[in-house]
Amino acid sequence: MNLPNLVTVIRIVLIPVFIILLVYGPVVWALVAFSLAGVTDALDGYLARRLGEQTAMGRFLDPLADKLLLNSAFITMGALGQFPVWLVVIVISRDVAITVGSLLIYLVHHGTVMAPTILGKATTLSQLILVVNQLIVTSAGFAHPLEVPILAVTAALTVASGIHYIVRGIRFSGGSAAAQGAGNG
Repeated sequence: MNLPNLVTVIRIVLIPVFIILLVYGPVVWALVAFSLAGVTDALDGYLARRLGEQTAMGRFLDPLADKLLLNSAFITMGALGQFPVWLVVIVISRDVAITVGSLLIYLVHHGTVMAPTILGKATTLSQLILVVNQLIVTSAGFAHPLEVPILAVTAALTVASGIHYIVRGIRFSGGSAAAQGAGNG
């Protein structure tokens, strides 16, 4: 296993630490664990590019680690009443649809992996910002004035990117050259 993939595995290992701290420990420590996991997200990609160690395993593990981290955060924070249930349902539904669609494309198209798009990356970033904001709000004990707008933007991006990926997957499976472009937003 190369260094970038090891960094990704560290992110996955931080997930139960984050959840335990979120549920039982001071929320500020959950914020630290989540932030460390976020740093590993940036670091693994940087290292893979810098060291020339981009691998199929890394292309699989990195988005999986992102989904596990964010879905764990949304489910746990939803169960604790920190996020509305409807938002948790939207986030999880989108990721299930994307995961199932990606798996089908991978199986049907002999190992083809759809690259993430700009809209998908923006959605992930907004979800990360929302989780961090909520952790800060919870640990500080007061509401942040941008809490509702951040939640609204995150919900809108999550729905839009979910629809975008579904349409893109359908077009790809139908043979559309436009949908096959790697990483085109």
